[in-house]
Amino acid sequence: MVKLDISPINMHLFCWRKLTDFLLKVLLMANADLLLWQQLIAGDSKALDALFEKHWESLFQFAFKILKSKEVSEEIVQDLFVHIWKKKETLPVVSSINGYLFTATRNRCLNQLAAQKKDLLELQESMLKPSPYTAEEKTHTSDFQKTLAMSKAALPKKTQEVFRLYNEEHLTIAEIAAHTKRSPQTVRNQLNASVKKLKIYFSHFFPTNS
Repeated sequence: MVKLDISPINMHLFCWRKLTDFLLKVLLMANADLLLWQQLIAGDSKALDALFEKHWESLFQFAFKILKSKEVSEEIVQDLFVHIWKKKETLPVVSSINGYLFTATRNRCLNQLAAQKKDLLELQESMLKPSPYTAEEKTHTSDFQKTLAMSKAALPKKTQEVFRLYNEEHLTIAEIAAHTKRSPQTVRNQLNASVKKLKIYFSHFFPTNS
């Protein structure tokens, strides 16, 4: 029977070869990404598709860990690649495509969280404004209250509960999470969903300048 030579020297050489093979694969993958990046800058849409297919899943999982929302995470990653294609002629020369994509995804996730918080604060401020007293404004306020009641009733029950606890009982997100036995990020997502839906109902009360 042939015995396997597992002396320390041979084991060291075996590990070294494995490490070398791994590093070589990483280097080849990085070089492939850089080549695709250059082709993308030159206007090759197939290079964009290749980068998207290669990095989509890992970027989505990364975004989902931050946002805890499948829909928003998918939108973040898709919008990133759309942005890259639109700005292909002015894209920077980077040494790590993977690092560039993850950094861009993280920044977009943080911007999304900031936007959610801003929308929520704006809605709260609009709802807490003192009621006007002219006849015309009273009618406007009455319509506002009817629209508010109708829009809240249209929300899913769990979202209604979160919205009520936050806006009427003035609980913090952490307190709502403890009360409803949901994660703080789930509470944030439900609040953000309610804000988006209520904005549609209240668009004629608070028109935006375009």
